[in-house]
Amino acid sequence: PTFKALSEDASRWVRVSAYQTLGYFIHTMRREDISPMFLKLFTDMAFQSEGGDSDFAEYCAFSFPAVAQVIGKDRWREVDDAFSTLLKDVQWKVRKSLAYSLHELAQIVGTDIAERSLVSAFELFLRDLDEVKLGVLQNADIFISVLTPAQRERFIPMICNVPADSENWRLRNLVAAKLGHLAKLVSPEVCSASIADMTHKLLDDSVTEVRSSTFHSAAQLLVHLYPSPQHYQDFLGKIHSLIF
Repeated sequence: PTFKALSEDASRWVRVSAYQTLGYFIHTMRREDISPMFLKLFTDMAFQSEGGDSDFAEYCAFSFPAVAQVIGKDRWREVDDAFSTLLKDVQWKVRKSLAYSLHELAQIVGTDIAERSLVSAFELFLRDLDEVKLGVLQNADIFISVLTPAQRERFIPMICNVPADSENWRLRNLVAAKLGHLAKLVSPEVCSASIADMTHKLLDDSVTEVRSSTFHSAAQLLVHLYPSPQHYQDFLGKIHSLIF
């Protein structure tokens, strides 16, 4: 009741402050205390960019993982529409918040819901501004680990294409650091087809930091490919050609 009164206060500053803390407030409550109507107050913020209150969408995106954590995957349907709206918000800061927390949402909702509701977000963010791409790539290996093997293999080439399409060395550096972790999540065949080729290219990158990050991933990739002699020898030959 107190929150409801503050959210309807005559002062816009009071209303904004109330909604700014709504996600935190929900996170402190026990799951049974969060009624559908109260949760709707939170999800309604996702649609406020259209009405001019752009800050509300940002507050909603920032607190989304915390709210999802307390309501659990069984109530995802109550927030699904809000999530779909936020990931297409015109403000890049809103999309950036979701991108950095997408792996947390995947772990909360599990494989089925992640593949139904979050996979499309992952694809969109990989094609977004660099600030958003950096967010989704930061924990791409954790996100992909929640998915089925078929979905994991579908995303590996997309991630490996990011450095080829970007002149941003920080993006290339982040992908370089992730390649070794991603290799462990897919078959040697997929590693050889996509990850090994990009690792080879990044080992010869013009930026020292990128090459250094790639060295660590290359070592992990060799360990993963070792039980598959042909793929191991192919990748070892590529590295050898760079050194000599």
